[in-house]
Amino acid sequence: MAKSFADRSSDLAFFVLRPAIELWMRAVAKRSVSIGPGVDFKRREPFVLLANHSFAMDVVHVPLPFRITPQIVASRDMFVNPFERFVLSYVARCIMAPKGGGDLRTVKELIRAVAAGYPVLLFPEGDISFFGRSGELPKAVAMLVRKLGLDVITCRVAGGYLSAPRWAKAARGRRAIGLRYELAITAAEAATLSLAEIHERIASRLEHDEYAAQRSLMAGHPAPRGAEGLEDVLYVCPACRAIASMAASGNELSCLSCGAKGSLDEYGFLHGWAYDNPADWDRFQKGLSEDLRRGTFSSSGVLYVNDYRALKQRKLGAVQVEYRDSKLRFNGVLNREFAVEELADVALTMRANLNFSCEGVDYILKLDRLALAFLRASQDRY
Repeated sequence: MAKSFADRSSDLAFFVLRPAIELWMRAVAKRSVSIGPGVDFKRREPFVLLANHSFAMDVVHVPLPFRITPQIVASRDMFVNPFERFVLSYVARCIMAPKGGGDLRTVKELIRAVAAGYPVLLFPEGDISFFGRSGELPKAVAMLVRKLGLDVITCRVAGGYLSAPRWAKAARGRRAIGLRYELAITAAEAATLSLAEIHERIASRLEHDEYAAQRSLMAGHPAPRGAEGLEDVLYVCPACRAIASMAASGNELSCLSCGAKGSLDEYGFLHGWAYDNPADWDRFQKGLSEDLRRGTFSSSGVLYVNDYRALKQRKLGAVQVEYRDSKLRFNGVLNREFAVEELADVALTMRANLNFSCEGVDYILKLDRLALAFLRASQDRY
């Protein structure tokens, strides 16, 4: 299949911009790379590249070593901004997909890219980890691998979460990542292995626990405001079990309900709390989902509407939103009550954007606080 104008534009743009992108990525995080047998960065044949989603900029770091830059599956939310849509379409050459997974159009675009001679890159988890532990690998990934019938290269990203936590409000120092590339499945094996075997091959190579690795590595990432942002994702106090009572300042984290307090060190570990890392704390609070849903909490924010057919975003304006009695109550530019069971496609994008659909309208609520509490109270998936 002949390359499209967008393909050729992206090839040229990347050729011209690659030195600048390399310098940019070195500023984002120092990168170390290791490769397993069968991985060749100079290869010209199409392949499937799969990676865990560790932090925001792994979408640039992961494909950068390859001579032929893979076309990347990206969330459609990134295409509603005209400038970002231009960059994603004619520079980065991304394939648009609904948040949380692909659809038939996405698969067709992947097949088109491969037919035009490009490798393709997917982050199967579909979401950046909030706590440094890999999410469950969707079963559909194995079916896609079978359908494409190509070599599968995996890239395990380590260090990205601690270098730039998704929840963080302040940048870390001494940012560094490690990328491990492996030939997980050959094209011949993709045709003969069972779907369960394909799934296991991929999952075992992408699975990563940042805190388990950090206990032996102990790589420091100092930040004067390192704990700020944790109060938005750690919404249950382990000491008194109060909901939405956490506050952070500098590297200190405290409960406004019972007064318990502790700190976060430069290695990402907590002190003074029952859990020494946010991932274990989150495992605890997920077990209290019913308490969360019986609770009441609120936030200010800015509300937008996305039109995915026209790929446009419209800003509605400032709102106050309260969760109570399984409802989201909006006041401000929108005065309306949503029952959570009426909401569809509920997800978080970026650091604190709550996406949801109701009655055919796609909303984006950019929350000022408690993003993960609003997400968990509104659905059962995450």
